[in-house]
Amino acid sequence: MQAREIIEKYALDKRVIIGVSGGVDSMTLLSITLGVLPRENVRVVHIEHGIRGEEAENDARFVADFCEKNGVRCDVFHADIPSLARQNKRSEETEARIYRRETFFGYVERGEADCILLAHNRDDRIESVLMHILRGCSLGGLVGMKVADGKVIRPLLDTSRAEIEEYAKANGIEYRVDSTNFDVKYDRNFIRRKVLPLIRERYSPDSLLRLSDSAQETEEYLSRVFSDKISESDGAVTVSVADATSSIGGELVYRALKAAGITEDAEKKHVDAILKAARSGNNGDRVSLPHGFEAAVEYGRIAFYKAKDKTDDEIDFAPGFTPFADGCISVAPYDGDFAKGVCAFDLNKIPQGAVVRFRRDGDVFRPYKGGEKKLKEYFIDLRIPLRKRDFIPLVCRGNKVLCVVGEEISDEIKIDGKTRDVYSIKYEVQE
Repeated sequence: MQAREIIEKYALDKRVIIGVSGGVDSMTLLSITLGVLPRENVRVVHIEHGIRGEEAENDARFVADFCEKNGVRCDVFHADIPSLARQNKRSEETEARIYRRETFFGYVERGEADCILLAHNRDDRIESVLMHILRGCSLGGLVGMKVADGKVIRPLLDTSRAEIEEYAKANGIEYRVDSTNFDVKYDRNFIRRKVLPLIRERYSPDSLLRLSDSAQETEEYLSRVFSDKISESDGAVTVSVADATSSIGGELVYRALKAAGITEDAEKKHVDAILKAARSGNNGDRVSLPHGFEAAVEYGRIAFYKAKDKTDDEIDFAPGFTPFADGCISVAPYDGDFAKGVCAFDLNKIPQGAVVRFRRDGDVFRPYKGGEKKLKEYFIDLRIPLRKRDFIPLVCRGNKVLCVVGEEISDEIKIDGKTRDVYSIKYEVQE
């Protein structure tokens, strides 16, 4: 089996976690891994999805018992995937996949593991490519799974399910059989049990792998071509409207979605909606995307970002450092240059009862040396994207804005010849 060589190539001397369901694929991968890596570098992660009741609990005990007998650390997670799926309005299959991914990558993000070993095999790869095609995927979807994909390593990806079962039998590897593998209400099982058997009657599914390999070569070339057309700043990935409405627009949008963090469940309907918004050119037009993301038209660009909920946070205005929202408001004496974005003001012109908050309907602002206008109009004049407007702190008295923190002070609190106490205000987000 190539699995041993792949583990030696990508995971030798690394701390790994292995996703182990208890099935033949993952138990075979675990067995091979323990023959290559020292046990102190291996941790098993088993996720019980809350779908199969006692059968699933037995699977969890099976995996945990195996690990205890073989001196391997094992973490068992119990999830209520049906409830999460209803809450997030996703299929159980999608919710389970997302939960697994977040759980596995949590180890890497916390510094507890260097890479993730998953037991996907050659048949899984064929099924995935076919599923992506039927859902309406981009070129990246045709590539499907890779043996080494960032922190994820799939040592069995070039090994068929039949070969894995033969290996397990020959080496006395015990495993469990998941009864839901036969339930065709799940997309992958429908492809595996209904569609592929019909394809095999006339065609070789290996043609899908050849298509995938060809797509990967093209994908690597196009990644270099597209790299300078996708930017990232201020918590968003952006592309120009001009590029999005050109002949390369669809592929560019797919790549921007992936760069923003939407690695799963982005479909053609989402891309079409984004392209429609781009062609309209209406600033502020937004498209809801999977997993809480949005795309929006922003002054000649399309931004892709994780949507945030607006908050009603409010604090009394006061000199010093005060926690606020996701960071801290700093109000301190100032004797530096009066550059753009430095909000320096006359402290004694701040009225009693002033607060720091985010924008509300009816807010008005009189910019430095300017006339009064609606705060919305001020934001439009500065071409501040809609997604940012609800998260810019304001110093206010009633509906009158005295300072747009990080942008400008009101003419009412400007520094003049009578000013004694010059202060500045800034907002720092805590990472």
